[in-house]
Amino acid sequence: NFKRLIYEVLDHDPTHKDIIRFFERFHDELASRGLTLQGITTDGSPLYPLPIAQGFGDVQHQVCAFHVIKELTRATLGAVAKVRKQLKHTMPKLRRGRPTKTQRRIVQRRKRITQKISDLFEHRYLFVKHHLTTREKKTLQRITRGLPHLRTLRDIMDQVYRLFDRRCRTETALGKLAKLRQRGFH
Repeated sequence: NFKRLIYEVLDHDPTHKDIIRFFERFHDELASRGLTLQGITTDGSPLYPLPIAQGFGDVQHQVCAFHVIKELTRATLGAVAKVRKQLKHTMPKLRRGRPTKTQRRIVQRRKRITQKISDLFEHRYLFVKHHLTTREKKTLQRITRGLPHLRTLRDIMDQVYRLFDRRCRTETALGKLAKLRQRGFH
């Protein structure tokens, strides 16, 4: 019923002892109301698994969908930033003075790489945006030209969003998850 049973405000970062103490109080509150715990959803912090196992035994534990998507978004944007840095290291060096014909080609190549880096930075949100318009899809195709691994990254984000679609039935979601795992993503 979305009624708060207990809460605790700490003046420091939580520790295992704080979490264990909180779960003990929570367990007592459930018992006093005659309620049974069906499952626990957390934010994925490493503080939770051990206290949950100690306090509640073999209860189902899952990570909040919001936090899963948040972590994947952070990782995706980090991967795009890494590609930008790698592109920056591929930029050819320019000599001083008036450019020769061969150096003009180097200047043009350098401008193309600089523009690619700029586009990847400016449009980085396209890699994690939930729904893309036709124009955004075209922009994404343009800026990922020659970078197929970034297109794969966007494809993975699309699959993750479909996995967490509320209209998706559990069996379908589990099938989609199995496909993601087959691709090597755990």
